Amino acid sequence: MAGQTIPASSREGHAHATLYNTGNLGFYVINGDGSGTSLAGKGGQGSSLEALARTLNCLAFDSEGTGGLVNIVVDGSQWDAASLQATQSNRNS
Repeated sequence: MAGQTIPASSREGHAHATLYNTGNLGFYVINGDGSGTSLAGKGGQGSSLEALARTLNCLAFDSEGTGGLVNIVVDGSQWDAASLQATQSNRNS
């Protein structure tokens, strides 16, 4: 999982492949369900993807389909990479 917050006061320009955030939002990419299993093909009602979105209370959620990656936006005051990983691991145990 990876995310980056750039303060609005930091006017250093913009670069490709960088997520910019002027609010308290956390942007992350999830690759797998926390147990080492790919999320590719895990969509649909009652699926791993649905459970993931509900558990993390995402503001935005985008599955890249059979590639297995999931892009999420969460409340940055509630989540960081470590807490997301711990929640994923606990959800699968």
